[in-house]
Amino acid sequence: RGDCWGWNCEEKMKTVGLIGGVSWHSTMEYYRKINEMVAKRLGGHHSAQMVISNVNFEEIISAQKDNNRDKVFEILLNHLKRLERAGVDFFTLGANTLHMFADDLQKETDLPLIHIVDQTAIEAKRLGLKKLALFGTAFTMQEAFFIDRLKTFDIQALVPDEEGIDRIHRSIFNELVFGKVLIPTRSMYLDEVHKMKSLNCDGVILGCTEIPLILSDKDTDLPLLDTTDLHARAMVDALLK
Repeated sequence: RGDCWGWNCEEKMKTVGLIGGVSWHSTMEYYRKINEMVAKRLGGHHSAQMVISNVNFEEIISAQKDNNRDKVFEILLNHLKRLERAGVDFFTLGANTLHMFADDLQKETDLPLIHIVDQTAIEAKRLGLKKLALFGTAFTMQEAFFIDRLKTFDIQALVPDEEGIDRIHRSIFNELVFGKVLIPTRSMYLDEVHKMKSLNCDGVILGCTEIPLILSDKDTDLPLLDTTDLHARAMVDALLK
């Protein structure tokens, strides 16, 4: 068939399992992007085969406030087991921060994991970027799981100063996860981009799936690596492989 763009329409599309809800606004972006990409590549009325197991974000936030990582892992593992029972072919987490648990979750399943950091690094290498600013939650910016994984690709990541980390973190949890996009907050992000550019960063990682809601390529001349978009593209590749 001519509308399948080189993909054999008689083949069975694989099924992706997505642990979502962190937040549900960004999960909607995953759902939209994945289905749009599948439709574009296959034509016709094609859409993605996917199962979303949506967490109650309030439970995650409460556990994080109590620094109870075991509880967060337990929640995620329960959702992973749901995806296994649903018969998905591979899984992923629809959030950068939750990838701090990715390696431990992978140990609990035979399902392949599509890792958001790997997809970001692959794109950075393709663009020839070597020194990147990393914006995300305080967990993503301050802990090692994202930065150290980038190092395995010979990519350096810098984060804002303490004030910048706090401003970005608060904007995510007080505004963006509720779908609020405020002009002063966008200006704050652009200030942080300018600071990182002065440190010779050659690109910016939008390392929280909500940040693309407020910052886009038209806002700066530095390349922006939208982890949500890159992650979604990798999932579509796996769906149609």
